[in-house]
Amino acid sequence: MQSCTKNASDLFMPYVQNPQNDTAWAPSAATKQSIAQAFLPELAKPTLKDSFNFLTGGVVTFGDSLQIIFPPRAFPSGNTLLNSNIVVEATLARTKGDYIRYDKTTSSYANLLESGAYVNLKLTKGGKEVFPSYNSVVRLKIKDTLAKNNMSFFEGAAVSYYDDSLFSWFPSFDGKVNVWMGNNNNGVLGYDISTSWMHWFGSAWFPDSASVPKTRLNIILPVNFTNRNTQVYAVFNNRKTVVGLLSSNTTHTFYTTNIPVNASLTLISISKINNDYYWGSTVIQATGSDPIKWQPAKKSLSDISALLDKL
Repeated sequence: MQSCTKNASDLFMPYVQNPQNDTAWAPSAATKQSIAQAFLPELAKPTLKDSFNFLTGGVVTFGDSLQIIFPPRAFPSGNTLLNSNIVVEATLARTKGDYIRYDKTTSSYANLLESGAYVNLKLTKGGKEVFPSYNSVVRLKIKDTLAKNNMSFFEGAAVSYYDDSLFSWFPSFDGKVNVWMGNNNNGVLGYDISTSWMHWFGSAWFPDSASVPKTRLNIILPVNFTNRNTQVYAVFNNRKTVVGLLSSNTTHTFYTTNIPVNASLTLISISKINNDYYWGSTVIQATGSDPIKWQPAKKSLSDISALLDKL
């Protein structure tokens, strides 16, 4: 079978009745979120679940990684919740691999963050979501012996950025972040977060001043890997920063801006074509905007999960 040329610099091998034949890009990058929803949940860790009593409050502990302290009568629903158990569902993202698993990368619009730990917290009673009173404080202790004392409280929300439907983090006064210290201030144990905010929130800060020189990254993958089946990330090697790249259907590239010059990065791609998964990566020092290329390889979900754990 003869190969056919799709782009001047790319050789494309056709496979009869195979989804790899599909080289079309979405007309805008608005599919980024739907691509993440299509296969990243398959890499997610199980949701943490427990319960506590509304009247007495309580402490919910998930292994040695997360403890949540609920005060008594923390909800505005009054007598309808008396002696009721409140169901707790929590997702914890502490590592760079976790930020990718849940597609909660570390940006506030185009501004990069260094992050500590993020939590997605949902409370329900009888299948209906409930929320703490604004003046009730839920306290979370998140294990991280490398916790930093310069973190602030951030909330997560969906936003539109150019043509992309993205998730972004925003500084907020709805919570406080402190370092969780051991007894008698004997060593750092992690983060101590107080808030009444539910859903995604956590700790982060802006590490790059406006005076730091920035550059753009441009990624070109083989023509079968498009913005309809692929997510690309830039992972900082020396800090907890992960950038989700945007995409251009006109240039068939994945890109991002505001990368500090000389930053040490691991660039990765995760793809799902038909029922097959692909992983690609390369390590670079960000020095300019020349296109960067690599060839993704077929991997199992367990392989990709293990690679995420090593980031």
